[in-house]
Amino acid sequence: MIQISISNTDPSDLFATVTDSNTYAPIDVLTTQRINHGQSVSVNVQEDGNGNCLVQITTISAADHTKTKSFPNESCAAGGTIQVDLAGV
Repeated sequence: MIQISISNTDPSDLFATVTDSNTYAPIDVLTTQRINHGQSVSVNVQEDGNGNCLVQITTISAADHTKTKSFPNESCAAGGTIQVDLAGV
């Protein structure tokens, strides 16, 4: 297992769900967790043979639940950060 961070770079607060795709059956490692503007949360995920994670992330606006954005196939190494937002929604 490795630890990564999910960072909210959006100007508003978000809810994020993170699914670990490196597990035998993909599992949610973070479910509808609020991440305030400019904040990060850490999650433990399974690494692949090269030490990288593979996650799917879905963000939802805390102010307007109809605004969502998906981040499929995001990858980084241990200690890395994946930035999420609602840009373009």
